Amino acid sequence: MTKQTESLLLKPREAARLCQVSVSTVYRACQAGDLPVVRWGRSVRLNRKALEEWISMNTTGGMDR
Repeated sequence: MTKQTESLLLKPREAARLCQVSVSTVYRACQAGDLPVVRWGRSVRLNRKALEEWISMNTTGGMDR
């Protein structure tokens, strides 16, 4: 997708694919309140920009051993 046609809202499966984690990891983070979600009826969506900001804010300097 080009920048102009990127969806503003992502399905959990799309967010998982982009972040290279499992869908259940995304759902757990949403249920825990770690990831910001948009609820539209029974649907759960993640705001692309908010997800990118969350990733930036939770990026650390390296791996703990």
